[in-house]
Amino acid sequence: MGRNLKYQFKNAIDRSFKLGMEKHSLKKTEGLGNGRIFSYADRTNLIDFSANLANYLRENNPEIKLIKEIRSEHIQGFFNSKKGCTKATLEQYKSKLNKLEILVNQEYSIKANLTRGYQVPKTHRKENVDKLRDVSMPKSEYNKLINSIANSNSTAKVGIELSARFGLRVSEITKLQYRDIRLDKGILHISDSKGGRSRDIYVRNEHRSFLEQLKGNKEGNTRIVPLTTDAVNKFLSRSLDKIGLKEKYSDAKTGIHSIRKMCAQEEFDKYRKVGYTMEESLVKVSNFLGHGDTREILMKEYIKDIY
Repeated sequence: MGRNLKYQFKNAIDRSFKLGMEKHSLKKTEGLGNGRIFSYADRTNLIDFSANLANYLRENNPEIKLIKEIRSEHIQGFFNSKKGCTKATLEQYKSKLNKLEILVNQEYSIKANLTRGYQVPKTHRKENVDKLRDVSMPKSEYNKLINSIANSNSTAKVGIELSARFGLRVSEITKLQYRDIRLDKGILHISDSKGGRSRDIYVRNEHRSFLEQLKGNKEGNTRIVPLTTDAVNKFLSRSLDKIGLKEKYSDAKTGIHSIRKMCAQEEFDKYRKVGYTMEESLVKVSNFLGHGDTREILMKEYIKDIY
């Protein structure tokens, strides 16, 4: 196996990375379920988390040199060090450990235990961050943001505008490829997003020229925004800081979500304007955002002005 824990985890993750392959077809041909990674976002998130775990073990259990030497008490110690995190974050850590266990056992033919014999600690931290994510960015503040980054060469700028026009999550922004811009069909294809769902977003006439210019003659599986989700969030945070809005959108993820909510409200207004009922409009925007036919989430978190 060799090298340090961080490398061992990353190697197992990269060896399971199957970009451009259809998840469901691969399951049928290879009979594999969770033993593969199909998106840059998932790969990046697992690498970041495994590096976090490896750093903790290096500092607190330096005697551990191989993944197979990690015991339940070591994982328990890691979780205990994260008591200040929210319940949602701790559950995400647990889920990532489940995935990592599958990947390392598959790659190294070992029986590593990363999922049993420990308990996720209770946390008293309230989900204040989640409440912050209810904030919708006013159009005036968005325009101020766009003007401030107009001369930036970062592709994160393109990602921000994609979110504003099509309500994309930051993970969707960093996965989007040039081949997903299908102007001949009038759609923007979002592949394998949250919950493994894919969807097609109808391209309104007002956004067509933006996509035409963005796509140009580029095709294939090259990513439009070849950055990590963290890099996009940090770029947005720095940009908001420059225009005095960082405190309002203090959580790194709040900025993109607030832009996504701005887009959701605009879509809702457009459907209502052409005669759709409130219920019909909510369903359409829910599908537009990638939530399926969910309505309750929209009513509470996305659409603030429902009429």
